[in-house]
Amino acid sequence: MSGAGHGRAGTGVKQAAHVLRVGNSPRGHHRRPAENLFGVPEGTYEPTVADGFYLLLAPLHPGPHTISFGGTGEFLGAPFAQDITYHLVVG
Repeated sequence: MSGAGHGRAGTGVKQAAHVLRVGNSPRGHHRRPAENLFGVPEGTYEPTVADGFYLLLAPLHPGPHTISFGGTGEFLGAPFAQDITYHLVVG
């Protein structure tokens, strides 16, 4: 199975119970420590929001499954990409 990619929700998804795009979440803030994953200065950043595609799968049959998804965008003026794969074994 493949997940959503580049704004095309449901590409290759055969067992999806629901594909949902959530955007404009309640605005909040977050604090970054001095040494952080993004290399941004320490401090509190606001507003922060979440936006993305969420997938609720129907129950998977026993055995191995591969779920892959990704996307591209921009973060702090620089290109940003994700390419994520989960290898699951359902007992």
